Amino acid sequence: MAKVKIAAVLAGLFRPWLIAYNLSFVYIGVLFAHGITLYAFALVTIAFMAARLSALLMNRYVDRELDLRNPKKRHSDPSLAVPRNTLLYAFALLSALFVFCAYLLNTLALLLSPIVIALFIIDPMLKTRTSSRHFSVGAIESISPLAGYIGITGTFPAALPLYLLVVGMILVGGGFDALYAVVHADFDRSNGIKTYAVKYGVDKALRISMVSHVIAIAFIILFALSSGSFAILIGSIGASAILLSEHSGIKGANDADFMKRFNIYNPALAVVILASVFAWWFMTLA
Repeated sequence: MAKVKIAAVLAGLFRPWLIAYNLSFVYIGVLFAHGITLYAFALVTIAFMAARLSALLMNRYVDRELDLRNPKKRHSDPSLAVPRNTLLYAFALLSALFVFCAYLLNTLALLLSPIVIALFIIDPMLKTRTSSRHFSVGAIESISPLAGYIGITGTFPAALPLYLLVVGMILVGGGFDALYAVVHADFDRSNGIKTYAVKYGVDKALRISMVSHVIAIAFIILFALSSGSFAILIGSIGASAILLSEHSGIKGANDADFMKRFNIYNPALAVVILASVFAWWFMTLA
């Protein structure tokens, strides 16, 4: 029965839009690495899935009391149906799988893997401590392209493009999280969760998110220009348009329509950039 319940928890945490967003950037790093083998590609993918799910499990473990008070989650979140310690055990197992995959990949991936796990533990604890936690979310997500590259090569990138993309991702992720928090502002305010919407109000939080994304677009375009690829430039311009369009028509707190668009636009942005990088990579093979 316990195995069935934890399987249900993992299934509930498997959010396709979130997986598509982060995995697309992992694969961008993989494509920039060149020299891809099926073995390394499979290990990078498994490592990512283990890491992503372990991060979500730690969130559910830390947020247990908050989730029990949230009427939107109290009767629908499968993680609330299992003992809290079970979430911790599942986190440990998936973290171990992540570290093992890193070990099989290369030495640098192995050395960096505990740092990644530490970030997963620290991040959810920041929710009640600082509103700037929005950008710690972006920072963790920005690891994705570097993780993909390091998983294949065992070294940090020597060229500039991926680092520009990392900075862009920090700003994209931070802006996304600030935007996401707007529609939960009422609950967050009454439960001690620190967000820009709670600290500065919804209107200012929306402006901060917009400014973050405008600066992010500059770095995404610089990423494309530094790659020297027209295909990546076209994809980056398309992704930038998607990013800006997400801000249109937001009605403020408890905007259910925004949440639907949020789950579509985010992966679309990442997939468009990935498609353009794949086109560039494919052309380099010719």
